[in-house]
Amino acid sequence: MYYFYFLKTIIELFYLLFYNYLGDNMKINNPKIKNTFDTTFQKSIDNNIFYNMNITNTEENIILNDMTLDSSIFNSINFTNYNIQNIDIIDSIFNNCDLSNINFKNKYLKRIVFKNCKLLGTNFNESNFSDIELINCTCKYISFNNAKINNIIFNNCNLEESTFMETNIKNIEFNNCNLKKSDFYNTNLCGIDLSNSNIEGIRININNLKNTKINIEQVIMICNMLDIEVV
Repeated sequence: MYYFYFLKTIIELFYLLFYNYLGDNMKINNPKIKNTFDTTFQKSIDNNIFYNMNITNTEENIILNDMTLDSSIFNSINFTNYNIQNIDIIDSIFNNCDLSNINFKNKYLKRIVFKNCKLLGTNFNESNFSDIELINCTCKYISFNNAKINNIIFNNCNLEESTFMETNIKNIEFNNCNLKKSDFYNTNLCGIDLSNSNIEGIRININNLKNTKINIEQVIMICNMLDIEVV
């Protein structure tokens, strides 16, 4: 019985290697943004208008609470200087912004692009994501535990020691990402391509890897994690 289990595991791992995942690249719905106007957060708060904004290098010590940021562009803003609570975001673009350690737990985020942003330790636990793209972002220690993800692409992102525990994933792409020591415990990775990303030290459940695409080096790595000797 012992040998049968390991033989079955090895067969599954090599099936992952040679499985041909069918389908085109994921289609992401882009943010719907029209006719933005230059402003600041303070002006938006004073006028109670939080849509169609174009904000660059705005003030510090701003309180953003109980609002939805909609159809806006944010450039080079350090959001860590703000007091942010209970914020939903839709149809927006963040360029060169710092959103590190901000709590977006149980929030709604739809049609958003993060480009060249810092999201170190950002908390997206239990949030609902749809049509999100992250490009060249630093996302170490970011967390998506118990989140619902539908259409999200990570391009050239550092996700080292990120957590996706018990995450409900429907359509996700990792393109040339660093997933070293990331935690996908109890998360189904069916059909996901990990072959061009670094998964050294990743925490996974072998039963959740069905139809996942990995390369030969990753097969050997996973075998080593399971104390299986490949000869």
